[in-house]
Amino acid sequence: NRIVDVLREHKGGVLDIKMDSKRIVSCSKDTQICVWDRTTRQLLRKLSGHDGPVNAIGLQDERVVSVSGDGKMIMWDIMSGQRIRTFEGHERGVACVVYKGDWLISGSNDKRIKIWDPKSGECLSTLSGHDHLVRSLSFNPGTKRLVSTSYDRSIRIWDVSSGKCLREFRNVHDSHIFDVVFRVSKIISASHDKGVVIMDFAPHDLDTTLFA
Repeated sequence: NRIVDVLREHKGGVLDIKMDSKRIVSCSKDTQICVWDRTTRQLLRKLSGHDGPVNAIGLQDERVVSVSGDGKMIMWDIMSGQRIRTFEGHERGVACVVYKGDWLISGSNDKRIKIWDPKSGECLSTLSGHDHLVRSLSFNPGTKRLVSTSYDRSIRIWDVSSGKCLREFRNVHDSHIFDVVFRVSKIISASHDKGVVIMDFAPHDLDTTLFA
């Protein structure tokens, strides 16, 4: 339970962090992304290119994807620090991102979720339905089920292959929903209302088909 180190380089609040076997990557309100060596905890490089706070990042292999209040999503080569491509299409700031396998999914203050081809940068589809900022996403590439939460206090389950919303849960919380995780047949959400809600659809609820 002891603190072994504190990584200090950002000039604003740190908004997200990801880690793999070699590196720790952090992003901040200061518009910067910092890449740290996981073993030595030394700063390897800073990634600069956003004009607003970097709200979230995705990390996979040698790639980092960052999303920002400036409305842009940028893919970076983590080794060289070079920008690979910029994804543009959201009409307002981007709040969250999922980067898993061949799937790249973003949620925005424009109330929309976009699914991208990470190799070409093409927007493959747009999911609409939320009434406010899309704050968090949780995705299972195997089942192609996506769970999204919003400041509209709703949780939605999507089939990303068809783009259809399979189920909506409204007023699960009394305030903005900040984060969500789903595993097998459980959805767990966290909110500004000080609560963590656990929804369990197993083992006898027919709604388990949502996760098949």
